[in-house]
Amino acid sequence: MGAFLRKKSVLVITCLIALVLIFGAVAYRNRKTVYVASDTSLKAGENSLLSKMAEIDSDNDGLKNWEESLWKTGANNPDSDGDGTVDGVEVRSNRDPRIKGPNDALEPDKGNTGLTPTEILAEETFTQYIKAQQSGQKLTEEEAGEIINELVRDRKNSISIKTYSEGNLALSNQEDGSSIREYGNKLGSIHKKNSPDVAEPEIYLLAKALEQKDEEIPIKLKNKANAYRATVEESLALPVPKSAAIIHLKMINALSREAAVVDMFALVYDDPVTALVGLGEYKITVTLVKDALMSFTQYFLQRGISFSGEEYGRFLLYPPN
Repeated sequence: MGAFLRKKSVLVITCLIALVLIFGAVAYRNRKTVYVASDTSLKAGENSLLSKMAEIDSDNDGLKNWEESLWKTGANNPDSDGDGTVDGVEVRSNRDPRIKGPNDALEPDKGNTGLTPTEILAEETFTQYIKAQQSGQKLTEEEAGEIINELVRDRKNSISIKTYSEGNLALSNQEDGSSIREYGNKLGSIHKKNSPDVAEPEIYLLAKALEQKDEEIPIKLKNKANAYRATVEESLALPVPKSAAIIHLKMINALSREAAVVDMFALVYDDPVTALVGLGEYKITVTLVKDALMSFTQYFLQRGISFSGEEYGRFLLYPPN
């Protein structure tokens, strides 16, 4: 299955990356603080991201992680049913890796027992996969690509991203210029303190994870997700002028989405299908964060408020192109 994604699926992900490149980096006026990837870091994984992700076999049992997603077996458990035979050998032997042997033979047309189209993929697609395994034939690039795409579509429908409403905010009636300036500086301080490391943007780490197996990368990605989450939590506790409520909420929800996407990236070794879903969501996240930052710029400018180089409020201003 080494080259099965070089047509349809590679095209899908390449297009997604190209769209992200169009939107570019979302940076603060001080370039030391960045919330999403730069063009360079995105290009680092453009050529091989998807094909390498599809080759990951975390437990070395002969089933790629995306196939483990298909079977609902453990990506880190080589013998999911505990019967002494590794999952990949069971599949190649016409046995079900989810059912403890010896009575676990697969019937050619009933390999999808327990899987529904809404859970994994259409019944006929999974049966086609089973038949190919049983006959010793490799799936064509188009067939395998469609399976991956079905997995991604199905997983996307099950992703839940936490969102907030005005009822979650600590609203304030203080609308004078000094109060709004104080609000901007406090919010900027929160963003600066929790800003993720610009040296290794999350999309760069995702590409790097596929170049070399490094168990530290998922940890770094989780730390980045937690940094976004910390910004969200502290921003929810900050008193917000009512005039800024919509913009404040826009940023909170954008960063909540960012945290969820980076959490998906962190599953690159255990569940690459979910990581692919995250890659698709990344373009949306870039747009939302950029829009929130631009809204803050307009908000303060409309009120005649500018921040000096020493004020934290500058970290909320999106630099003009």
